[in-house]
Amino acid sequence: MTYSEAIAAKNPDSPNTSEWKLEKLTPIQKFYSGSKILVTGGTGFIGHVLLEKLLTACPNISKIYLIIRRKKDTDIEARLDRMFEDIVFSRLKKQCPDFRDKIIAVEGDMLLPGLGISPSDRLLLIKEVNVIFHSAATIRFDEPLRRAVLINIRAVRDMVRLAHEMPNLKSFIHLSTAYSNCIHQHIMEEIYPPAADYRKLLQVVESPLPDNILEKITPMLIGKYPNTYSYSKQIGEAIIMEEGKGLPIGIHRPSIVMGTYEEPIRGWINSFYTPTGYLALIGIGVIRTTENILELKPSLIPVDMVVNSVIATACNVAERYGEQQKQKDILVYNYENTDTSALNWADSKKLAMRYFRLYPLVTDMWYPFCINCKTHTGYVIASFFVHKLPAILVDAVLFCLRKPVMVVKAYKKIDKFTRLLSHFMVNEWTFESNNTRSVINSMSEEDRKLFPCDPRNFDWEKYIERFVIGYRIYLFKDPMDTLPQARKRLRR
Repeated sequence: MTYSEAIAAKNPDSPNTSEWKLEKLTPIQKFYSGSKILVTGGTGFIGHVLLEKLLTACPNISKIYLIIRRKKDTDIEARLDRMFEDIVFSRLKKQCPDFRDKIIAVEGDMLLPGLGISPSDRLLLIKEVNVIFHSAATIRFDEPLRRAVLINIRAVRDMVRLAHEMPNLKSFIHLSTAYSNCIHQHIMEEIYPPAADYRKLLQVVESPLPDNILEKITPMLIGKYPNTYSYSKQIGEAIIMEEGKGLPIGIHRPSIVMGTYEEPIRGWINSFYTPTGYLALIGIGVIRTTENILELKPSLIPVDMVVNSVIATACNVAERYGEQQKQKDILVYNYENTDTSALNWADSKKLAMRYFRLYPLVTDMWYPFCINCKTHTGYVIASFFVHKLPAILVDAVLFCLRKPVMVVKAYKKIDKFTRLLSHFMVNEWTFESNNTRSVINSMSEEDRKLFPCDPRNFDWEKYIERFVIGYRIYLFKDPMDTLPQARKRLRR
């Protein structure tokens, strides 16, 4: 039975890898067989899907070490228990009920020197680990510079230094972003010169310089970069170029990561702080105007395809490193979707509006519509009439009723969110992706079915419908059985 046949025979909404019985392991499964893997960022959006896929599709993995930060009132084991309560792990629990036996929580913190790992845990990781997936990062565009540098730069340096001590390391994947070098319109699969000397930058953020002073000088430091996220990720890559020589290391750069396309469940998303969250706010009628050039093509990639690409890329890094006897150049893989099959913003919004109205929420704030503005001035004018003025009127009514006023404050946050995203909605980039294409072309037929990651094999209309249903269920916790009531409410 092939993987596709297994999917068709079972519930099509939840592909089940356990029903695919191969006589032998696929090449990718063989690579991970017996491996001991270190994952950072496992509690994040991409990390959830990465863990789930590794454990379901590569059943012979020996162990997964997961670095987790302790919270004030929650230890790492409790955080792990809470994480695995997420519905995204339901397939894993069904197929691999003993999966927790393979997960080893390691206390750490990307904000601390040395990743916040104890000496004993460090020695354990050095002895055990074969494969590293470093996906821990702060992805907030408005992250204060100190925090962005410590997590996205210093932690990368410390992870690379840890990797150098691992005698059994086969592959190390650093997850970056396709927009780490967004000051260039065409982005090559190479590491660009650093935006700043990371040593001097660390001296600044590790100094007792007050946060308010650091905030004031941030625009001067980041220069042409639109935010601290892109700036810090770019310098993080440069650290790998400088300190990662001799390691079997690759940089994976996904573009805009969205909710799941196919697995483990369709349309799953767990965070508002993504373009998915922004589109969701359009869907419920909260955002009614955007600054956007409709003819441009956004590079949107579902998270499950990103994870499949990351898993396959780790194998490719190991193979190429072995073939060239200690790869001299750091391998970079741009993973994006801007070919001829990709939709532009106009078509994407048209499809999204269709499904916003077909699958409304019972709590929708307004009938979903969106005025598009090509210029910032146009956006400011439109925003006044469809955002600020209605917000003032609603707050006035609330004030008269002696209820808390909150709508104007909420729209100030939305306006800030819009400004943070606007750079990526009014610009377009092209990408070299030869290394990524090489990974896909080198995959066996079985692995292409088990780890589908070719962005050309992608049905946009299906995806947008799944996205709308997904944000309804997983972000707003509005079950599908309220749909008749929601549709009736929308028609009023």
